[in-house]
Amino acid sequence: MRCNEMKLMPSSTTRATLAVLVLFGASVNLTAYPFDSEKSETKDQKAAETPTATSVPAKELADILDKKIDAVYRRDFLSEVLDDLDMRVGLHSAIPRSIAATFMFSFEEKQVAVKQVLEKLAADGKLDLEYRGDTVVFWKKADDNVLSDLATKLKEGDTEARCEAVHDLASLGDKRIYPSLFPALEDKDTAVVAQAVSMLQENHSATLCYGEGAHAVVDALTRLRAVPSNAPFDDDAIVLLGATRDESAVEPLLALLKDTHANVQVNALTALGLTHDPRAVEPLIALLRDPDKTIRWNAAAALGELRDPRATEPLIALFKDDVGAARYTVSDALARIRNPRAADALIMSSTDTDPYERAYAAYALRYIDDPHVVDQLIGLCKDADPGVRMNAAIALGAIHDARAVEPLTALLKDSDPNVQTQAYDTLGQTRDPRVLSLLNTPIKDANENVRAEACYALGQTRDPDAVKLLMALSSDKSAGVRASVASALRYTRDSRALEPLLVLLKDKDDTVRSVALSSLHYARDLDVVDTFIAYLKDTDKGRRLIAIDILGSTQDPRAVELLLAALNDADIPVRVKAENALGHMRDPRVVGPLIALLKDENADLRSNAANALGACRDTRCKAALAEYKKDEADRKRKAAKKS
Repeated sequence: MRCNEMKLMPSSTTRATLAVLVLFGASVNLTAYPFDSEKSETKDQKAAETPTATSVPAKELADILDKKIDAVYRRDFLSEVLDDLDMRVGLHSAIPRSIAATFMFSFEEKQVAVKQVLEKLAADGKLDLEYRGDTVVFWKKADDNVLSDLATKLKEGDTEARCEAVHDLASLGDKRIYPSLFPALEDKDTAVVAQAVSMLQENHSATLCYGEGAHAVVDALTRLRAVPSNAPFDDDAIVLLGATRDESAVEPLLALLKDTHANVQVNALTALGLTHDPRAVEPLIALLRDPDKTIRWNAAAALGELRDPRATEPLIALFKDDVGAARYTVSDALARIRNPRAADALIMSSTDTDPYERAYAAYALRYIDDPHVVDQLIGLCKDADPGVRMNAAIALGAIHDARAVEPLTALLKDSDPNVQTQAYDTLGQTRDPRVLSLLNTPIKDANENVRAEACYALGQTRDPDAVKLLMALSSDKSAGVRASVASALRYTRDSRALEPLLVLLKDKDDTVRSVALSSLHYARDLDVVDTFIAYLKDTDKGRRLIAIDILGSTQDPRAVELLLAALNDADIPVRVKAENALGHMRDPRVVGPLIALLKDENADLRSNAANALGACRDTRCKAALAEYKKDEADRKRKAAKKS
């Protein structure tokens, strides 16, 4: 099954690949929250800790908010809209990861102000929007009683209850969770500390600095790192230090750049990028010449996060001198700085005689807000090297310029099949109204490969009529086309896609069934939980296995209790599948039942319970797994003695 990938090498036979990651009108809601978490700080202390939330943005941010764009959002997640606005206008934003994909946003309007887009986002998602310095921050207000109950549970519960409280609090997108969560970093039980560090780093590294009491976290994290038994979550703790954006964290992080352990250095680099502190710029620039390529790449990435113009010339020099995938990181960092000199350098590099340099520059140009960039990329669509043509197509898709449709259409007949594939994908992503009619011919083509590629493009358009066309193609005689339909239906994010996916789940072809199952795995927008709850009760074991597979991938809290219940299924394979699914749920409620299964009479259940606990990041698992290994060794000795 295909995925969107950036092809970077000049040869079509030896092309390296890097995945292109697609991780980030109501008035602004700045009303006070009634929930009180026993705050004792004065207003002056709070103001010193973090930029104040205001209804009037800073000058730099105000200029961005006033910019006009052609908005074409069709069932996009919050994180995707914000990533798009970062790419197009340089908008800095921060959200708790837990609200990144909680609703789908649709909005199409020409020449609309960025501020209007953000306010509509807040209204549609029932979110609170704040301006913090040069950054827009979104929060999702939680129920006061829920917060109060979880705060009490975290203070008064036993170890398991406190772990659950940390997990549930950190899964919320409410800024009021932090005063309750921060003390958990110094809980008396290591399991609670590990849960707090992991969940804060995973869900709140972008918004931690806006939480009340973030200053005190620096001392807590420093003390935490000083305890040898806390080494397993030291990496997350280092990143959290940078996420606090507290000025006292910068010097300790700079000191870690001299650590003898490479992973500590890399985490320190990531953390320094999060600090947004100008003191980090010069030390990071110095590391652009480090003999270790991993250090160079991560230093470049951190400078891209800091977006300081002082890094422009050193990054240009590194882009010219370094080789391989490092140029991707460097060109990306240059583009993020959005300095006119960086833009000029990338445009110049896109005409270089070295196809590698042209390819990386073409990809980075997607960040450059310059009318000449589109013309440059259109020209690169005719480049002699397929890697350059592919990256030019990717960049054109990100810019959302109507002029991109014609050159992308021409690339549908490119001599290189990889370029054709990318052109189809990108054409669909433009969301241009002409695309659907342009695809009418390919979806009827005699060549099944052409029909299959057209299916992917249809899914990317997210046009309401695209689902109808895909449903018609779901009975195509070619299994390859039906598999493409199954994949494309996932990308439509249309509730009507669920029914044809369930039909394709019974297809006679193994690949089609596999792709349909994969699409259901990732179709968070189709609300598959309700559908597969019924499957769990089906008399057919195959359907119960599929239900567990899907429910385990949703990370939906409702699925946890259902999967725990499946541990009592009459069929051992179903119970084993439930164990594996629970191991990836990252929910503290699963630990106790899985530990209990380490004592089960069935060897398969014991073994899979151990594997599932190994996937959990809960320190309670360590002692249980050590005891399990001892028990298994005893079992083997007894069996050998008996035989």
